[in-house]
Amino acid sequence: MLASIGLAVLLSTSGCAPQAHVTLSDILSNSELEHFTAPIERTADLCGQIQGCVEAWSTQEATFRRFDDVAAASRYSAEVGADAFQSRYITIDFRGSAVSEAERRSIEEVIEGAHQSD
Repeated sequence: MLASIGLAVLLSTSGCAPQAHVTLSDILSNSELEHFTAPIERTADLCGQIQGCVEAWSTQEATFRRFDDVAAASRYSAEVGADAFQSRYITIDFRGSAVSEAERRSIEEVIEGAHQSD
């Protein structure tokens, strides 16, 4: 809940329409969010040859990628399969993650909250 409130404050003060303009950096570096351990920006090595990938971060919980359009995010999410979650431009890759199902849902809710005012 606190994470959702923190994200709502971040989005309301950013002055941007959240669906296309919120970056992973905005979300993962927000000190009020407790869901993300040791976020590291890794765009160069994690986007690589992935079409449309414009930003990537890793945390102890998952790997996050932001795409330049929803279709590219959807294609990547489909490739990852059941270990993926997509919220418009952003995908979360939970492959190899040790998070519980409840933690996963909580992380997904934080990312989904970035697009609430769409």
